[in-house]
Amino acid sequence: MTLQLCPENGKPSFDFLTKLIPPVALYLTGALVLSGVFRTPWTPLSLLPGAALVVAAALCSSRSATLIRLAAAAAGTLLFLLVSPVREGGAALANRLFAVSESANAYAYRYFPVSEAAAPLAAQTVAAILLAVVSSAADRRRGMLIPLFLGVTALEAYFGVSAGVWRNLLFFAALLWLLAGGETRISGGMTALLLFAAVILAVFLLAPRPDPVVETRSEMLRDELSQVVSGVSSQTRRTEEETGTVHAESRQHEEAAVKDDAPESRQTEFRRETETEREISLPHRRDYLRMALWLLLAILLLTGPFLPFLLINRAKKRMEQRREAFRDPDPAPAIRAIFACVMAWLGAFGLNTDNRPYSQCVEDVSAIMSPAYAQRFMESLRIWQEAAYSDHALSEEKRAKLLSLLEETEASLYTAASPRKRLRLKYVDCLYGG
Repeated sequence: MTLQLCPENGKPSFDFLTKLIPPVALYLTGALVLSGVFRTPWTPLSLLPGAALVVAAALCSSRSATLIRLAAAAAGTLLFLLVSPVREGGAALANRLFAVSESANAYAYRYFPVSEAAAPLAAQTVAAILLAVVSSAADRRRGMLIPLFLGVTALEAYFGVSAGVWRNLLFFAALLWLLAGGETRISGGMTALLLFAAVILAVFLLAPRPDPVVETRSEMLRDELSQVVSGVSSQTRRTEEETGTVHAESRQHEEAAVKDDAPESRQTEFRRETETEREISLPHRRDYLRMALWLLLAILLLTGPFLPFLLINRAKKRMEQRREAFRDPDPAPAIRAIFACVMAWLGAFGLNTDNRPYSQCVEDVSAIMSPAYAQRFMESLRIWQEAAYSDHALSEEKRAKLLSLLEETEASLYTAASPRKRLRLKYVDCLYGG
């Protein structure tokens, strides 16, 4: 990649910002989330190698960025496996996470044996490098964004520790920016972020809050109930003490009577048998099932705002891939691609081409469109046959004629389609990009 701040027209170019800001934002917000989960601030020195890696991978070509990521991931893994201070620091960080989880939940962990002098700086540096690898890879391959989101959600859910509302929101906003990326990443990302902010604002505004009147009445009822329970408990203790005294006197009289009336070998030892209260609980599999269902519900609620952007981004990419062939320098493959798109439009509106040549579909095309359109379709069909079955060069005029037919097809069919059909054409069939 060539970095041009002042191109030929004299105006400054900020093209590099569109490549640099989203992965750097994902890296920094990911570091914020991890520091919130571990309750341990990052040492600024440990973040510098990862930041340099993200910048280098963002500004280099795709192949160079892949080599940089692979080298950094291999170096970080080898450091963790072979260098003792790094392993000690990693174990210390894991113990820190266990301690935070135990302080927030009724969990118990088996801690790693770590020397008292273990410093987590080296482990933080390796963790920052691996986080930078993931951030830069997610910038180039958006399919990693949802697993990254689910991984952070599962980490917080499993250990029962939250990084904090605002840290998580910043991290999710960075993921959304990358998800809405493209050639116009700044404008598209800002639009997605504004929609995301609108959803978050609506949730905060509409979320139910405690009612002061209800809270006051609830506190009064709890006080009254505590007094009643305290009185019942004291009365129960007095009754038990009196009952115990009576029982003790009765046993003494019975033991004395037995000693007087029976031989020593036939004396009966009175025992008090108590039945231990047995805890009745649901089977463990139901507990796990409930946890899994709650986790799935939380994931669905958190990923809901992302799904429309995933659908829009997928449709846009498929549409661009389909139409990229229209600009082929050789008109022949461009004509074949354009005619295939025309047939896809007609097929979406009921044209059946199974087991018959296109020349036999003219009557059906006339019924879907018009007789005049059917004539232009036959002319385009002959051009397509020439491009498909001959080797001689074709003119740009013939490419333009096919493009004109495609534009007419799109305009006529999309205008006549129902709202449901339009959604299918744009986001399922990926035929319309307007």
